[in-house]
Amino acid sequence: MATHLHFLGAALLFLQAQIGFEQGFLLYFTVSLVYALIYNPTLALANSISFTHVPDATRDFPTLRVLGTIGWIVAGVAIDVVLPQGAAQTNKPLIMAAVRRESNVFECLAESRSAVLHIVGDRQQEIARRFFFPTHAACGTINGETFMDGKTAAPVLPNLPAHIECHVEQIVDTHGDHAVVILRAVEAECQERVRPLTMAATPWNYGG
Repeated sequence: MATHLHFLGAALLFLQAQIGFEQGFLLYFTVSLVYALIYNPTLALANSISFTHVPDATRDFPTLRVLGTIGWIVAGVAIDVVLPQGAAQTNKPLIMAAVRRESNVFECLAESRSAVLHIVGDRQQEIARRFFFPTHAACGTINGETFMDGKTAAPVLPNLPAHIECHVEQIVDTHGDHAVVILRAVEAECQERVRPLTMAATPWNYGG
């Protein structure tokens, strides 16, 4: 019985790993709940089977229990070693941003499906000011600022202290003037620890 429940639980975990963001949280939660209901009884069943088949349970069971824990750890580490690329990809954080639908930024995100989020230092207000104007790329610069191609082929500004390269995971229609854009981070670099520039520290106001 315990063996059958373990195999069924493994199948549910495999199914859970295939559930994408677009399929919704409810399906993910349901599969997780069913797995928990199936797996939890196997803990007591495994103990009962051990006590039944071990000649001297008082003497041998503690050793078997410790070896089981070690086996659990070894299996987890082995999966991480065998599947490093898959594990690294699924552990990439998600970033959510509200972007005005009529903006050039939204049009670029929807078309290219990639973006770079830059951190501007508190002493780089002049660089930030340049990007309040329409974007103009010429001779390896954007609005007069040098750029290079990042991992996603989106432009990275090397003079800024930090950046995060992202792929667009999903664009959610809010039926308003802004859309919710969900980005998955694929690369990040911090060249220098600085205090970030915020809108509150500038003379500018966000206009939507």
